[in-house]
Amino acid sequence: MNKEEAIKLASPAPLNDGGKKLSLFYLIGLAGAILGLRQGCGGMMVLGMVGLWIGYVIKSFILENRLYRLRRLRFHVDSRLSTDELIGRLIPVLTPLGMVIEKNGAGNPMITYQGLMYDVDYADDTSFTLYWRKSVLKAICGFKRLGANYRKAVVAMGIIAYHIQQASMNFVG
Repeated sequence: MNKEEAIKLASPAPLNDGGKKLSLFYLIGLAGAILGLRQGCGGMMVLGMVGLWIGYVIKSFILENRLYRLRRLRFHVDSRLSTDELIGRLIPVLTPLGMVIEKNGAGNPMITYQGLMYDVDYADDTSFTLYWRKSVLKAICGFKRLGANYRKAVVAMGIIAYHIQQASMNFVG
């Protein structure tokens, strides 16, 4: 588990993904394509297109690596709610957003959103993690655009973690 301090969110905004900074890889290929067009040189244009593709692949693999690191993020919680209490507090705020809340096989809250499932796992301290995963069928057969799950996860985890934190702040008991 991550040794860093648990995160306290101020809003349900997406987690800072840093993916936009990786678009630098695209600029290199784009510069080659533009140079090839300006010079009328087909070879430079092809080289530029290959550069764009390589930039896309590199960025996607970096985002995929970051996706797996999201599982280790710890979020602060003021008080630990029972599973039923937490689910009861999350349903009114998350279901209008298209999220489905239920219990997983271990009896913990699980939120499903845009093809990913997020298990809420409380730690021994005052924190919890959101362990994302895909269904077995989607993991085996699902085609995905490289990096797409990362963008989905940073949005959903920001929303879910914020509302869990808000539910724990308003808990009296």
